[in-house]
Amino acid sequence: TAPRIDDEIPPPLPVRTPESFIVVEEAGEY
Repeated sequence: TAPRIDDEIPPPLPVRTPESFIVVEEAGEY
């Protein structure tokens, strides 16, 4: 379950790139 939880946890701030937000927006749109 550790890997699964890690996947659910959002990426750290330094790793949070515009691409990440785009993916979230795309998922929300559909």
